[in-house]
Order: sequence, then structure tokens, then C-alpha cells
Amino acid sequence: MNRSLSRVLGSAAVAACLGMLSLSVAHAAFWTGAWDPRYGQPFDANFDADVLGWRGNAVFEVPDACIVVGTVNSSSCAGMQLLNAQVTFYDFLTNATVETFDYAPADLGAFSATFGAGGLLTSLTSDFFAPRSPVSDFSIINLYTFSLQFVEDGVRMYHTKDYDLWGLPVGPYSATQCETYWLLRITQPWVCGYSGTYSDGTSAPAIVVTYTKVPEPGSLALLLAAGTAGLLLRVRRRTSGAS
Repeated sequence: MNRSLSRVLGSAAVAACLGMLSLSVAHAAFWTGAWDPRYGQPFDANFDADVLGWRGNAVFEVPDACIVVGTVNSSSCAGMQLLNAQVTFYDFLTNATVETFDYAPADLGAFSATFGAGGLLTSLTSDFFAPRSPVSDFSIINLYTFSLQFVEDGVRMYHTKDYDLWGLPVGPYSATQCETYWLLRITQPWVCGYSGTYSDGTSAPAIVVTYTKVPEPGSLALLLAAGTAGLLLRVRRRTSGAS
């Protein structure tokens, strides 16, 4: 390959990488939230043989224009979205995984994000939304649907069962119905209810979600492009010097 052609190709490659750099300027912040509590009724030691924990994580994207001190709603700020969420039920005593649910972005609906000083995400609030495969299939608590909700002081899960312990249809109940028929929650917690209350009558502390800012995928591409551009320039100089 002659020197002129080598220079042209080298310049084109460098230009392409620099173009990637210009396209990779950050336009959004990405946040991951994580939690790991016990579940409570009806899936604790006083009801089942196992005590269930439910650890989860979620990733949200918030455009830079939406990050202001205060609360912003996704319905009024385009681009705010849940990228993915996953909840894993596990045996609280042995740490063995029991079942994992994936929650799809399209199922979340509108949600609100609250930011503090310095653009730090302090809380998220949403309605309940069901997992992509909503019905549990593990033997201890099958025929349950577990819906997730982000609240100001953390996160909670709502469970509803299609059938009672004797195989009779009893639901499913919506979260609103579960609130309305509050006696069901107390006398038959296996039918419908929320995470955070144990069979001995005690309540769990607020389930705190830890939100952490993570690098934007575009920022990683920017670093890769910068490294590639530098490498190409170095190779081009060596080639020119050897010609």
C-alpha cells in the first residue's frame, strides 16, 4: 500500500472515530436502584417452611433536561424511562434462588423522579406494574402474581392469588380491591396483600432503595472511540515514518 493511500485511509479512520466522539456526548443520566429485604406475610416462617427474601434492581434513564431540583413526571418529560427491572425471590435462610421475575419497561407506565441538590436521584414513585411472566411457578407460592411499586420511601411488592388453599377461586384482586377489602389482608394474607408485614404482627422498616448513578453507554463508547482514535494516529505516524 503506498504512502498516500495509507494516509487517506488513516485519516478516514480517525475522522470516523472522532465522529463517534461527537455523537457520544452524554445527553442523559442513568441510575440503578437496588434493594434486598425479607418479604413478610404470607411468605415467612410462621406460614411457610421457608422465609423468602426478594432482592431486586432496576435501571432508569433520565434525560439531562429533566434533572432539576424537585419532582419530574415521565409523562411530561420525554425520554424518562425504565430500561429494565428484575426481582429474585430467594430462601432467606440458605440464600438459594427460588425464582426470578423480569419487569418490562412498557409495563411501568408513568412514574415520577425526585432530585435533590447536585442532581442526585432521591426517590421514585410509580403505580403497581406486573412482571412480564406474571404468575409464579415455584411450588411453595404458585398461582401468585407479584406486582412491583416504587414509593417515596423505597419499594414494595403486591401479591394476589387466583385460588385459596383449598383450590377455590378467590381472585385475583387488584391492589385497590385489596385495600378496600382490608379484612382479606388480615385474615387471609395468602389471598392478597403487600410486602413488609410479618406473621407475628410486626412491620418491616421502610424498604430503602439505594440509587446509584452509573456511566451512560454513550460515555463508554466515547472512551472506546478516543482510545481507538489515539491508536490509529500512533499507527499512522509509525507508518509515515517507515515510508
